[in-house]
Amino acid sequence: RRLYEALERTLPRGRAILFVPRRGYADFLLCQECGWVPRCPRCGVAMTYYARRVRLLCHLCGREVPAPEACENCGGTDLRPRGVGTERVERAARRLFRTTPIYRLDAAAAPKESAQQRIWQQFSRRGGLLIGTQLLLRGVGQTDAAVVGAISVDAGLHLPDFRAAERTHQVLSRLAALARREMIVQTFDPGHPVLRALADGNMDAFYRQELALRREFRYPPYHTLINLVVSSPAADDARDISGRLAASLSGGDILGPSPAPLARVRGRHRWQILIKEGEEMTARPRLAELVRTLALPRGAKVSVDVDPVELL
Repeated sequence: RRLYEALERTLPRGRAILFVPRRGYADFLLCQECGWVPRCPRCGVAMTYYARRVRLLCHLCGREVPAPEACENCGGTDLRPRGVGTERVERAARRLFRTTPIYRLDAAAAPKESAQQRIWQQFSRRGGLLIGTQLLLRGVGQTDAAVVGAISVDAGLHLPDFRAAERTHQVLSRLAALARREMIVQTFDPGHPVLRALADGNMDAFYRQELALRREFRYPPYHTLINLVVSSPAADDARDISGRLAASLSGGDILGPSPAPLARVRGRHRWQILIKEGEEMTARPRLAELVRTLALPRGAKVSVDVDPVELL
């Protein structure tokens, strides 16, 4: 309600920006009768729903299919969108603010940089409401807005990645740089350290707490993290190879093997082993030798990422 009221005050004459983490209309379609969700057959993840094109898209492999008219599990026809994407927010905004110029900035609406620049120029010249994903961050320094809103940020805070809080902090801090007067964040977790630090303007407190947690749980920058991912078209091969690797490793803290957070991508099954090393660095030489001499079935691969940018 507070965000809507701020937009209502601002949009007759000024500029406002809404950040939405996901593109598309909704995160997925859900059968109201049995709970079935359309998933990508190659990646196993829920496919994003695009209402304007009435299609489903997998953001991992790019597979695109028409949205089903009926549930493949029970035959029910009550399939409803769940979650929020840029397309859905744009549709709602056009209904609520009929006389306001509204622009959408995401990879679907503006796949090329030239198109993105045109949207920024129009927004800067005409004002109105700009709705977008992280592409908005490229506009820091180009123009600003009286009100900036961030919608549905909780998912980013709770990803299975030790850098999730840090990344969300970076995104929200850069969005705040676009706000001339007010920034409003929609969340179910207002007490989260990232959001408290942003509200209080006390970034040092967040940094101190984040570093203390990383020291306690042996994450970078205090320890080296090695992400070992085994992938294969055959699920049994990926599981068996990762098991053999984990059994042969020594030195450091070894977590796993376990299915990777994204357990299947582009038809390849993925298992993960995480290794945390201190200054002794005893696991890395042994790991290099193991991977070099490991006999792999056809199609199987092993990737080693030292201090990975992300763990998904």
